[in-house]
Amino acid sequence: KLPHSAEEWRAASAEEWHSAQKDSPQVPLSFHHALSKLFSAEEEELPPISSLGNYVLIHAIIQQIYIIRQASTISNPTAVNGSLEPSDISKLGQVLRIWQIGWEKAPESSLDPTNPYGPVAFSSTALLRLAYIRLHCDLGPCRGLETRDPQVIATTLKACPPLTRSPLMSRAILQAAHALSIPVKIGIKFVAHTHTLLWSMQHSLGNLECAFLLSRWLYMISESMEDLTIDERNLLEMVRSIVGETHFAVESEDGGSIEGSMGVKRLSVAVVRIWAEVFTGNHHVFPLVMVIGLALEGYADMCEMEDDMEA
Repeated sequence: KLPHSAEEWRAASAEEWHSAQKDSPQVPLSFHHALSKLFSAEEEELPPISSLGNYVLIHAIIQQIYIIRQASTISNPTAVNGSLEPSDISKLGQVLRIWQIGWEKAPESSLDPTNPYGPVAFSSTALLRLAYIRLHCDLGPCRGLETRDPQVIATTLKACPPLTRSPLMSRAILQAAHALSIPVKIGIKFVAHTHTLLWSMQHSLGNLECAFLLSRWLYMISESMEDLTIDERNLLEMVRSIVGETHFAVESEDGGSIEGSMGVKRLSVAVVRIWAEVFTGNHHVFPLVMVIGLALEGYADMCEMEDDMEA
């Protein structure tokens, strides 16, 4: 069975547990049945599920993405960078949308990490972003985080294969852009010194991959400025607007904006620098968060050096 409500877990006696179970809107549901409904072609909505139950399910979806990618690599060795088939991306995207609808309707769901039901629902949103990213970019094996060496991690990120351009990538880029907008709207330094204390490790890893995907996507479209789709242009303007609110705004020496391919490449570096500043705040629960911040600084330096050489 999927985990029950937080109130049932907190019950200090049999009487409290029976009372919490009676008041809970959650329907007893097995993990296998819930996962099958998510992958059902009928797009059935799930009954109310606890925050911990949703957390388990989003982990299972990420595992399914990994398994499908591995199977795709074996069955189609010529696939570019081990990319998934468009049909797989579309199907898994549908699964993620159904999961998100269920998360939004769940009574325990909240974007507040200090939610009385606990921070599990908040952490689940980081895993949702991670799942969207993994549909298009298998960064997991390419991060080098096990070394705990910022320079090695930065070099490993720089050596990652380029993205495969696809209209199906828009939703993942939108997730990455929304993740970037949060520290920008609240205040980069404020988030760096306060909010990172409330992040789970899932948030840190998810934001690392958001930074990488958005930066790589911007660099990729900078090579095709003449034939951008409407969705790509809209997303580009969204990112421009977000970065434009920071001290990393892409401007020329006289204060004007830098247009064209070079402007978008500079924008890709600015995205990484914003996240690097967030990660390198003074207060962290996990030492790895600072390592990630330093690695992003190194990665941004490498990208900037490459752009300067091309210019």
